[in-house]
Amino acid sequence: MERKSTTALLLAAMMVGGLAYASAGQQRAFAHNFSGDESAAFLANVDTLKIHLMLVGGNYVGNHDSARQHAEHAAEHLSAATIKEIAERNQRLGTDLPAALGKLKTSVEGNSPRSEIVQQIKDINGLLGETVAARIDKSQLTNSTVNALVFADLVNEILESYQGAYGVMEEGDHDHSSGSMNMTGSSSSAMEEGAHDKVVNMPAYQSARWLALKASSMYYKLSAVAPAGSEASMAKLRSGLDELKNAVDGQSSLEAVTVIVHGKVHQNLMDAFSLPMEEEGSSSDHDQETEISGNMTGNMTGSMEGNMTQ
Repeated sequence: MERKSTTALLLAAMMVGGLAYASAGQQRAFAHNFSGDESAAFLANVDTLKIHLMLVGGNYVGNHDSARQHAEHAAEHLSAATIKEIAERNQRLGTDLPAALGKLKTSVEGNSPRSEIVQQIKDINGLLGETVAARIDKSQLTNSTVNALVFADLVNEILESYQGAYGVMEEGDHDHSSGSMNMTGSSSSAMEEGAHDKVVNMPAYQSARWLALKASSMYYKLSAVAPAGSEASMAKLRSGLDELKNAVDGQSSLEAVTVIVHGKVHQNLMDAFSLPMEEEGSSSDHDQETEISGNMTGNMTGSMEGNMTQ
């Protein structure tokens, strides 16, 4: 019994040491909150909204509940502040876009014919195209820094959706509903039990997969506007992006995906485009990651010692 207990403690110590080393090595990486750019945030928001619209249509026949949740998420995705900004540029779009999203949500809930749902999605995509043209200056659409920030924001959306897939509620100020990640309607206690263990929210997981695919396709456009001399960082970014997509597709642990996002995607993107980091909130973000690692270490240590001493 004593030997088993000692072995368990040694293994636990090795695990704690490994996590402590990873935490120290990732301290800077976990603080990667890029300085905000309103145009980039808006464009990433539009891309994310389009993913949800696509998933409404894709799930409508055969997985109606998921379609309903994606429609609800899409309807809540634009904040009041964003709608106000749109209206300042074009009052019609500021009225028609949220109304169309609300109508789609109601139509999905009411089991309208699929042909109507498809047409509504097509109309909303048209409104989104008009909104981008009205809201974003043409010069910003080709600006390398704006494109890099759009990519960074989209990768943040991947991680946020993946957190939702694992039952983790994202706190903070977002450009969409604060409850958007809880798309299954599960209780908080049930989601906590599933966090860091397995996917418990399939609509959120669908979003993460398609957002990862979108980010992968965006790489080529991003590479075309990358600064001279950034080839090495861009190659590492490509590798990190491939690793991220494979990790999401394979339902790797939330911790593994988080490390890839911050350490292999954001870091190389920052190096390639010399993106600034937003200092405010960095320490709290790291504290949150440390707390998660600590909780996971405690749970794994207790479980390991209990199993080996039985």
